[in-house]
Parts: sequence; C-alpha cells; structure tokens
Amino acid sequence: MGQVIFKDIIVAMISYLPLALIIGIIWVAIYCVLYNLINIDKDLVSRMKGLDIKILVCVFILIIYIVFIIAITLLSRESGSRTQVNLKLFGTLTHDIYGNAYVVENIILFIPLGMLLPLLSSKFESYQFCLISGLFASIIIEVTQYITKRGYLQTDDIIMNVLGTVVGFFIYNILKVILKALVRLNDSSNKT
Repeated sequence: MGQVIFKDIIVAMISYLPLALIIGIIWVAIYCVLYNLINIDKDLVSRMKGLDIKILVCVFILIIYIVFIIAITLLSRESGSRTQVNLKLFGTLTHDIYGNAYVVENIILFIPLGMLLPLLSSKFESYQFCLISGLFASIIIEVTQYITKRGYLQTDDIIMNVLGTVVGFFIYNILKVILKALVRLNDSSNKT
C-alpha cells in the first residue's frame, strides 16, 4: 500500500506542483507590487521593515497548497464522471489496497493545512479553530465535488481530511516545542 500512496503523491506533484508554484509566485508578485504602491510615500527601507516575510512565505505556501488541493480533488477529474454519494461511516475501507490507499491519502492531503494555519494566525493555535477549519475546508471540497460531479461525496473523506488537519496541528505543536527547546539550549550555551 505504501508504494501505491508514494506513486500517487509523486504523480500528483509532477502534474500539479508547477501550476501551483506559478500561481503562488504570481500572487507574491502582485502582493509586493500592491504593498509598495500603497506605501509609496515611505522610503524603501521603511517599506521592507513593514513587510512581514514570515506571513508572506506562509501565505505563498498556503496558496500553493490550495491550488494543489483544488487540482487533485476537482480539476483532475472530468465533470459528470462521479455521481455517487456514500454517507456510510467507514464505507470506503475495503480489502482493496487501492481503496485503502485513498483513505490514507485523504489524511496526508490535509496534514499541511493543520501545520500552516497556526503559522498564519495565533487564532489557529487553538485546537478547536484548526479542527473547524479542516472540517469546513473538507465540506466545501465534498459539496463542490458533488455539485460538479467530479468526485464522490463521502463521509469518510470528511473524517479523514479532518484527521489529517489534526495530525498536522499536532506535528506543528511538536515541532514548535522542539524549536523552543533548541533555542533555549542555544541561548544557555551562548551565556556560558
């Protein structure tokens, strides 16, 4: 199953990452131009000090991620090709390796969301906000797939996507604790 998941991820990255990168770069360029036009009365040094690079990088990555998600969940499928609705809890779990790979891929697909949201705003450092955001994003995707008939509306997809968001949120928090510990360790070694 691991090979199937790995192959699917590589194919998706090769297929959709270039488009996502181009859109992300265009967004950053437009943002920087607008930011500089709005702050035209300030000198360049003042303008650069006001530009929050961390947020800019996080939004850039988020845009790449959103384009990637849209491409995978909607644009990779022909409109009208999927009309099924499966509201049965764990109805997608089967003895088929490919079906189970899709379940795991739904979790993996939303891990970045759980990691990116807390970086963008301290509101999302709350477990509840992050969980609700993952739920909201997943429901939007599932309803859009149903309306456009580009994907099956499945309860399991929503559950697995939310689980992925939560996993990403916990990975973010673990990395945050590790980084804080490393900074403290570095600070204490510099004092001696």
